[in-house]
Amino acid sequence: MQQKNSSDYENIYRNTQNSVRYLPFLYSIAKPLYQDPTDNLELPRWHEQVEIKLFLKGKAEIICGPKIFIAEEGDIVLINSGELHGIRQYGDTEPVYHLLMISLEQLVNTYCCRELVMVQEGKTAFHNLIRGSEELKHAFMRLFEELDAQRPAYEMAAMGHLYVLLTLLMREQAKENQPIMPENRKYIEKIQPAIAYMQQYYKQEIRVETLAAACSLSPFHFSRLFKKVTGYTPVSYLNQFRIHKAAALLENDTVSITDIAYAVGYEDEAYFSRCFKNYMHVSPSRYRENRKDAEKRAR
Repeated sequence: MQQKNSSDYENIYRNTQNSVRYLPFLYSIAKPLYQDPTDNLELPRWHEQVEIKLFLKGKAEIICGPKIFIAEEGDIVLINSGELHGIRQYGDTEPVYHLLMISLEQLVNTYCCRELVMVQEGKTAFHNLIRGSEELKHAFMRLFEELDAQRPAYEMAAMGHLYVLLTLLMREQAKENQPIMPENRKYIEKIQPAIAYMQQYYKQEIRVETLAAACSLSPFHFSRLFKKVTGYTPVSYLNQFRIHKAAALLENDTVSITDIAYAVGYEDEAYFSRCFKNYMHVSPSRYRENRKDAEKRAR
């Protein structure tokens, strides 16, 4: 069967989350971002499953922990198990994507291997944004073609394509990770109000006392719990969020670096540039030039 292009799915909105008995995942075919307009997807959330999106059209701003990036058509986005994340539309076109929610527990029980266990335990994680990997995109599309067509024995074929997809991810996109220990995951929801507050008021001065009060904790206990769950101090988390927000804004050539610095809460452009280079290892202007060069090569 001839492989479908992403444009072939633009008008296919069979977007309810589907499940197949015995298969270790849920999926949505060509899901529009705002399937449920009452669901605020920008708020920080987490789940045990590994979430994979293949973007078919539109752009979205993705938040993963303190990191922010812009996903566009052809990109693959991965949300690791236990990772706080959010998403919102970027630009005028509503994003549409194939969505896969993989149950690691069910998958390991079905077929246990060392690599899968490492992912389940959080010792191995995947890069959040994958761009330009035609092999991965092809494997993802083959999986969804089987789920879409539902020909005889499609469940077996889908599992085969899933293992190919996971193998490619583990070989090309896996990285060592400092896991959120299972006993600490129960505290993620406890610090969510602080994460939501940072994401809403990052342009302003934010004190640890304010974040602690949002979580109904003392500053001391809040700071300890926050680092235990996220691996960052509240100040480091906020600074990284601001810098990654600035990196997303730098994709717009019409906005000056001075305006971007103010937009993410820095009144001193020189200090902003030093902070940006500390986290991103290049200056804001060089980061913008590197993005332009990458876009030219992609054309």
